[in-house]
Amino acid sequence: DDLKLQTLGQQALGNLLERQGDHNAALEWLKQSKAGFTQLGDSAGVSDVLEDIGSVYWQQGDYEAARALTTESLNLCRSLGDKMCIAHALQNLGNVAFDQDDYDAAQALYQESLELWRELGNRLGAASLLSNLGLVARNHGSYEAARELFDESLIMRRELGDRWGVADSLNCLGDVAKNLGDLDKAQALHEESWRLFQEMGDKGRIAGALDDLGVVAYLQHDYEKARAFFEESVAMFRELKEKPDIANSLNNLGLAAARLGDSVRAAAIFRESLTLCHELGDKLGVAENLAGLAGVLCKDLSGLRPSASLRGATQDLTGLKHAARLAGAVHALLDHINAVLGPADRADYERLLDNLRAKLGEEAFKQAWVEGLAMSLEEAVSYGLQEA
Repeated sequence: DDLKLQTLGQQALGNLLERQGDHNAALEWLKQSKAGFTQLGDSAGVSDVLEDIGSVYWQQGDYEAARALTTESLNLCRSLGDKMCIAHALQNLGNVAFDQDDYDAAQALYQESLELWRELGNRLGAASLLSNLGLVARNHGSYEAARELFDESLIMRRELGDRWGVADSLNCLGDVAKNLGDLDKAQALHEESWRLFQEMGDKGRIAGALDDLGVVAYLQHDYEKARAFFEESVAMFRELKEKPDIANSLNNLGLAAARLGDSVRAAAIFRESLTLCHELGDKLGVAENLAGLAGVLCKDLSGLRPSASLRGATQDLTGLKHAARLAGAVHALLDHINAVLGPADRADYERLLDNLRAKLGEEAFKQAWVEGLAMSLEEAVSYGLQEA
């Protein structure tokens, strides 16, 4: 009995530390808990804590470890016939697939998990899965479908008194509002979400809400305010060592730096984010950073000043063709994963294409664009890391 209480306490402490963003400490306690459940011969406890450990690795961007541990947990759950455990594991595997841009796999895993939660009559689990499916729809560019799923999730979470879930749903609805161009509504939703996460002390989600508010400021053309939000978000994510979120916020910070005329810093930030995204297998993140680098090369972002120290920022034919090839590679990547750029990246990318056509001429643009389309992922990343 003492060992069982100690083991459960270690698991609870590990999960609390994960929520607070202390991933290394969380892993230590959760691994001790796994050892305890193993000693007790408690297969259900082992499967549960394996999921918890996998979730921490997922937060850190170690997707291979997360997938392996969660698959091990799922197999244990199936052997035990524990439908709730199976539903949890399927959702976590969906999260890994989603973050690696395998949206078809993510949707299938989420849908299977949702059906189990509904079969179990677990509305809290179902609400979470509706939100996950909304994220898939959002990344496909199906914003109205995403909004319906987020709205349904929000209603359920309010009825259940799930404050964290309410904050999450509000944040997701803010994303949809941004993508549909309703920036006032987006700002209000993200601010409400930020306040709730602040009250709960969830550092990771606080940092995420700051990043979202930065995107709103960016789309409102308040680039100084956007940069301040992004810098705070990046600093918090670095402290938490959450690589996927570091990469995402860096990309946004690069956009703000470019708009404010700091081409050297913008290019360096995009390349740091590009390297991280490539390591994580985040193809959408790779595409976003290649688009940002193409914008710097083209000097497409308004307010960007020439910099003698950054050869790739000069307005010469070589730089423009380099930018057009990167733009072609972006299109190919997005087509491959069936995704769309986020609102900040998308607006700049569309403007970039128009300017490249105007500056290069249609024939030269098309030739460079086709060369970019033909690049493999590795070739595109290597090309993006080069200076023109």
